[in-house]
Amino acid sequence: MTDSNIRFRPSVDDPDVAYVELPGHPGTNAVGCVARTVGLDEYVEGYNGPQINLDFDARGELIGIEILA
Repeated sequence: MTDSNIRFRPSVDDPDVAYVELPGHPGTNAVGCVARTVGLDEYVEGYNGPQINLDFDARGELIGIEILA
């Protein structure tokens, strides 16, 4: 994986929201590419930070990370 495969997109509507597209993500305008979203707090017991959502595709691959500060 190289840095060129990772895209960081701050929200144009909300300064407290950003999205990281990881390798395998089909792109910004792809509809229906996320099959499952899981909050980081579901994985890390006692997590007490910004809301972070992990997006997985239909194969179970992590393709994106949403950060809500």
